[in-house]
Amino acid sequence: MQSSQFIDTIEEAIDKGLDDGVTPGFVYDTVISHDQTIGNYVWLQPKFGKLLWVEFEEPTGSGHWRHYDTYYWGRHGSVVNHDPDVLVEEHVREFVDSATKTISLRFWFQDINGKVVSMSPTREFYELEAAYFRRHGLCNKHYQYVPHIDVDV
Repeated sequence: MQSSQFIDTIEEAIDKGLDDGVTPGFVYDTVISHDQTIGNYVWLQPKFGKLLWVEFEEPTGSGHWRHYDTYYWGRHGSVVNHDPDVLVEEHVREFVDSATKTISLRFWFQDINGKVVSMSPTREFYELEAAYFRRHGLCNKHYQYVPHIDVDV
């Protein structure tokens, strides 16, 4: 995907609306860190292996599974707050807690021996994510950076 197409796709997702507390900068941080063509959930790799892809079922129990792509990562970042101060609870409520989740997720990893495994996210996934976001200043409400990508993505 060319950088202009990448940005256009994220902007299209943002144009559908942002939840309270979410800024366009948060969406860019989320897409760049999550999308399998860029950041690819690097915080999970040491524990679970290389992330191959993520699928989502919306609504939960519908049997309608789709792969996340840049657009869906943009929507994810637009409606789920990734501020590290609220990231864990927001994600657990939406994707982990069976009493409150509205979307089911399935992560597909490849371990160091080449074995492919799938799993649903746990609280630990999001604790690792929040720590990574804090360490790297992502979704920082005091500093917002919206990238202007000049290279092919």
